[in-house]
Amino acid sequence: MNGIERFLYKSLQKGPLAFCKNRAVEADLAHLHRGENQDRIREEYYGKKIKIFLIVMLLGFGLWLAAYVKSLQEPSLADSLEIKRQQVGGEARQVGLVAEGAWGKEEILLSVAPKRFTVQERDKKIAEFWKWVEKQFLGENKDLYHIQKDLSLETSYEEYPFEIQWSCNMPELLDAQGKLGNVEEETQVILTATLWYEHFQESKSWGLMLLPPDRSPQEKELWDLKKYLGKLEEDTREKEMLALPEQWNQKEIIWSYQENKGSFGILLCTPVVAVSLFFLRDRDLHESLEKRRKKMKQEYPQIVHKLALYVGAGLALRGALEKIARDYEKRKRSGGEKPGYEEILYLCRELESGLPERTAYELLGNRVGLKEYRRLCMLLGQSLRRGNGDLLSRLGEEAEHANEEALLEIKKLGEQASTKLLIPMVMMLGVVMVMILIPAFGM
Repeated sequence: MNGIERFLYKSLQKGPLAFCKNRAVEADLAHLHRGENQDRIREEYYGKKIKIFLIVMLLGFGLWLAAYVKSLQEPSLADSLEIKRQQVGGEARQVGLVAEGAWGKEEILLSVAPKRFTVQERDKKIAEFWKWVEKQFLGENKDLYHIQKDLSLETSYEEYPFEIQWSCNMPELLDAQGKLGNVEEETQVILTATLWYEHFQESKSWGLMLLPPDRSPQEKELWDLKKYLGKLEEDTREKEMLALPEQWNQKEIIWSYQENKGSFGILLCTPVVAVSLFFLRDRDLHESLEKRRKKMKQEYPQIVHKLALYVGAGLALRGALEKIARDYEKRKRSGGEKPGYEEILYLCRELESGLPERTAYELLGNRVGLKEYRRLCMLLGQSLRRGNGDLLSRLGEEAEHANEEALLEIKKLGEQASTKLLIPMVMMLGVVMVMILIPAFGM
């Protein structure tokens, strides 16, 4: 807890904070933090609550202040009864008004469109646009009669509040985005632009001369070969085989199939994937082992409690273990496999095969590898040397210790879950703040 939180907690715990305290909450804190300083636990708990409260308050106040400052920038309707529009090309905005009259007070949400041109301004602006856009759409081309590169055809321009739609009478050579097709010879086309401004529409056309791209002699020769192959393929579709020319322009041609580059990529990726899967398998195995150990830790308190219960009822240690194993075997089909009980069952089978008890207990502790089960195995081994006089009391102590460890584990999982929930809570707070401020900024 930082100094501000500590100061506020100390200042408010006998005042306003006293009304916010809940005995049930403090009882839960005491239950979750057994053996710890309860004053410090409560101080940290309420300190965090104060911190969250302060953050929300400061954030809300900051957003309100920003909205209030923006509202001051608007002229007062009491002075001029006028609402300023956006400039031409701007966006419509929603304005919240309050009308007070004989009907009382009534809230009205008015949509204020941006300013628009007069008829004279519109016609002047459109004439200006046609001259301007002709230079824009040429792009890297010299003029309208030497079109060899793609045109720059946009549906809108920042400089003018118009919407434009382009079309060409030969779309296979020039599409609506200005991309040139395969121009093999000089071709004249008609490019048309249709302009919209609100409900007004006007079109203008340009005659363009499309020219074949400049090619080197080698490029031209290759282009002619591709055209010849295309025509040859079309003319010989009734034949089973397509014969490729051995020469072109009295020069020999060596034909071959393209290499399958994808197969080379597969060859490169195969060892990488194989090695990755090899090591990922080890990781999955380790994760499975960790999940099994986690389940065994969860089952440990129940096993110790049952063992203490059966020993307290008069059964010998070995008989209590066999009782636990038999009960588990009966419920195994319906309840599923439990790794902790599986180890007890395996232990009983080792004992039935003639393995000494002390050796079986040592093997169980080494096999499981968890400190809880090692403790239990050590306790069982000591009972063989000392006798069963104090076994029941020591099992009871171990059961209590297991409960405390389970409680600490649950507390840890709860802290992890609360941390994961913090991010969506903050995001929801931001959404709520935005929803509150949108109408304010819209004014």
